[in-house]
Order: sequence, then structure tokens, then C-alpha cells
Amino acid sequence: MLSRRQFVISTLAAGVVPSSQKAIAQPTKRPIVDAQVHLWKAESEDWKWVPGMKPQMPEPFTIEKLVPLMDQAGVDRVVIVPPSWPGDRNDYALEAANRDPNRFAVMGRIPLKNPQAAALLPKWKEQPGLLGVRLTFLGPAQAWLTDGTADWFWPEAEKAGLPVMFLTPGRNAELAPVAERYPRLQLIADHMGVSTDTMKEGRIPDAVSQTASLANMQTFRSSYLRHRTTHRKPTRFAISHRTSSGCSKSMVQSDAIGAPTLLTATIRRPISSA
Repeated sequence: MLSRRQFVISTLAAGVVPSSQKAIAQPTKRPIVDAQVHLWKAESEDWKWVPGMKPQMPEPFTIEKLVPLMDQAGVDRVVIVPPSWPGDRNDYALEAANRDPNRFAVMGRIPLKNPQAAALLPKWKEQPGLLGVRLTFLGPAQAWLTDGTADWFWPEAEKAGLPVMFLTPGRNAELAPVAERYPRLQLIADHMGVSTDTMKEGRIPDAVSQTASLANMQTFRSSYLRHRTTHRKPTRFAISHRTSSGCSKSMVQSDAIGAPTLLTATIRRPISSA
């Protein structure tokens, strides 16, 4: 029986394969998925922003701007995360998913301060394009992790089978009790627990260490954010963090896909389970 090396050498020596022979099937291209993109329209009377909040870029980043950049960078699919400045609304993100459900899906926002919003979760994924929930614990909202505000949400999300992305810069270790209490709840830590403030304060090692401490929990995943100003050309890269069990736990996000650098990654799971 020929070894692999002998097979390759004999094949090359044979020259051109006769046209009558069936061509060897090429490996299927692995889809490239950006795990987080913010989309927003210009502020208007029917699309007001939260007072005092403003976008991370001066111009709206719309569906029409996103699609050609995806094509240019070779991104097949995108998980849209509605930004915080329009408030807890998902309509524009869902519009993208409705336009092209093969390329877009949404991790939607929910009014976490309102426990009555629990009624939305059982039918959450019945809305076309919605895959799960994204929670943001920034500024004053950081207290929601420990003051009881978010307590109603975790068991309801687990019961509904909803993946949950969370942004808790420098405080990811506080999610460990949540992960232990609700073992079927799939948790995704955004940005490895790093933010602009943690970078300025020199707390990146601690933030990353907190995130890594969660890695061996079966339902935990993390996303990585590459700073937008470190490169000037479109870049494709993948980062893989593996647990002691050998399971890949990572995905990469560009955060704002219209920024100078478009960053993508290979996701090892289909978009339906992102």
C-alpha cells in the first residue's frame, strides 16, 4: 500500500490527469464569520438615541456600507449586535437579517432592568434572525451584576435555551457563580473582558486572566477584539484558545466593521449556534 508521500510523488510524476477521470474533490471552504458588528442609522424622530450617548464613529454604519466591506474582506456571515446608543431595540439589526438571512443573524438587546421582559424570552428565537441575547454592563450598569438587577434573567435565559453574550470589562470573574448555578446556560464573554478603560488603566492581564478562569466551563465561549488602529490594511486572522479538554472556545469580532481594519475569524460552529 502506498504511503501518502509515495502517493503524492507518483501523482506528480504522472503529469496531467486524463479528462475522463473524475477530478479529486477540493476541500470545502470554511465559512468566515465576524462574531460582532454594530449597525446603526442616523438619529431621527422615530429612531432616537439615548440622551448623552453617541456612536463610536461619526457617520452611521448601515447595512449598505456593511455588505461591500464583507465582500471585500471575504466575510461570509456576520453576527449583528445592536449598539447601546439607540437603547434596547433590535429593529434595524433584524431588518438586516430579514434582508439576507443567509448572511446575517442577531444577538438582541433586552431591557434588563425590567423583570417583566422575562415574558419575551420563551419566544425570543421565533423572531426570524434572533439567535440569543447581548447584555452590556458598562458604567453605572456594572452594578447590575451584583445588586440583583440581573438575577431574574439568568434562569429565564437558561430555560429558553438562549446563548448570552455579555460585556463586563475587568469583571468577568463575577460571572463564574452564574455559570456554576446555571450549567446549561451558554455564555459568551465579549472582548475577552477588555475595554478601552482596562487598556488605559493597564489592567489587560487581569481582565484576560479573569476570562481564562472561566474557560473550562462547558458552556463558556469568548470573543477576541483586535484594536482598530493597529493595522491599516484589511486583515484576516484567527485566534484559538483551547481548554484542557481540547475544545475550541474562541471567536473573533471586529466590533465596528467599518473601522480602518476589518478583522475576521474562522468560527468552528455554524451561525445558528453562535
